[in-house]
Amino acid sequence: MKECTKGSECPSPSALTFLRNFWKKGFIKKERGKKKEMIKAIFFDFDGVLTLDRSGRIVIVKALAEKLGVSDDLVNETYSKYAHAFNISMIKLEHVISGMCAGLGMKIPMKIWDYAVSSARLNEEIFELIKKEYLGKYLLGIITDSSKYRFDLLKKKFKLENMFNVLISSGDVKTDKHGTKIFEIITDKIKMSADEILYIDNDEYHVDMAKKAGFKGIHYDSQEHDIKYLKKEIDKILK
Repeated sequence: MKECTKGSECPSPSALTFLRNFWKKGFIKKERGKKKEMIKAIFFDFDGVLTLDRSGRIVIVKALAEKLGVSDDLVNETYSKYAHAFNISMIKLEHVISGMCAGLGMKIPMKIWDYAVSSARLNEEIFELIKKEYLGKYLLGIITDSSKYRFDLLKKKFKLENMFNVLISSGDVKTDKHGTKIFEIITDKIKMSADEILYIDNDEYHVDMAKKAGFKGIHYDSQEHDIKYLKKEIDKILK
């Protein structure tokens, strides 16, 4: 692999370690003659794929409404004013909470806020599929539209770094999946070409953006939660 030098873009430590082992085990092969690309990395969306809830916003709104004793609609209306900017690190947490408190007319203790933003129900069937079929065979990662604050809590709560080599939130890179930039950042980070990466998301538009960036893509229906169908679609691309 290309040596990392001062001033150059290098993979993250966990990704770099994985890639070195990948070479040693022979998973990445140099072919003579006609070049045939193979999938070397699989990235997953978090909310709606690795979890049972369609989006992070739904989870946060529901948890806040429950703990504060107000309607989901009121919380959603208030939170929506800040969610996008917060998710791409354009505003700070303090600004979001102060705005929410003013909008709802009540104080939101940090304990309740942390509970709400870290509330998630893992899709255990997908985690089992990943462990059984893909762990150790491919570089694994997560790309999620989420604030850095929230995703840091989720990484710690669910020990995501034990399974995934690369974890990227829109808050980390200050851009989201409504364009191709976040996917281009991934290719630079892990030093792979886009067509060597498979991306799975429950939002068809995000899958389209990944494909536009050169990734292979699969749309996962978060309402159906059909794990057998997902495995079949993944296997089609991996073969």
